[in-house]
Amino acid sequence: METKRCPRCNKVKPLEEFYKDRSRPDGYMYHCKACHKVCYAARNKEYYKEHREEIRAYQKEYNAEHRDERKEWYEEHREEALAYQKEYREEHRAESAAYYKEHRDEIAAYHKEYAQTAEGREVNRKACSKYGQTAKGKAAYRKATSKRRALKLGATVGAVNEAAIYERDKVCVYCGAAEGLTIDHVVALANGGAHAQDNLVVACKSCNSSKGTMNAEEFVRRLVPRASP
Repeated sequence: METKRCPRCNKVKPLEEFYKDRSRPDGYMYHCKACHKVCYAARNKEYYKEHREEIRAYQKEYNAEHRDERKEWYEEHREEALAYQKEYREEHRAESAAYYKEHRDEIAAYHKEYAQTAEGREVNRKACSKYGQTAKGKAAYRKATSKRRALKLGATVGAVNEAAIYERDKVCVYCGAAEGLTIDHVVALANGGAHAQDNLVVACKSCNSSKGTMNAEEFVRRLVPRASP
């Protein structure tokens, strides 16, 4: 294991305890990570606070000017970049959580203000659109839409775990189909049914649409003759 002595705390530590610095002969910073944080955290925080707008303007201009270059670099080093980001988040998790807790109101105010700008609205629109194309996003949209519809009809709304419902029923409870599955209310919302776990079952799109506002027993009676040979 390669080691290095930190001149500030005078301790010999593994190289993993030092930040990388390509400008130095050994490729690592002079002080260890712990000492580096102590030395520069307060100074950097104060500097950023005094020059916040200037720094943000520079970052925005730099990113716009080098967007294509940065995109090309990221595509070439995607796996390496993702691995570094994951490692960094794990390494600074406690520090980030403490910072957020200390500056929660300030961060919330900044995001709220940014969201009102034309740029913020466009960024949010693109992010929502991208998220909406994912399986998780589509599920979240369906869940929110169902809850909003239930509230609009004045129905009782309880906790709902769609994944557990799919795991429980696995196939359409009405016809046994295993594809094109959706979530259906046993007692329709229009008939006073609740939007809750015990009133929800898995149904294929065809059965869900055909059932409409009928209760489950009535729909099954009509379905059986149709399904018979």
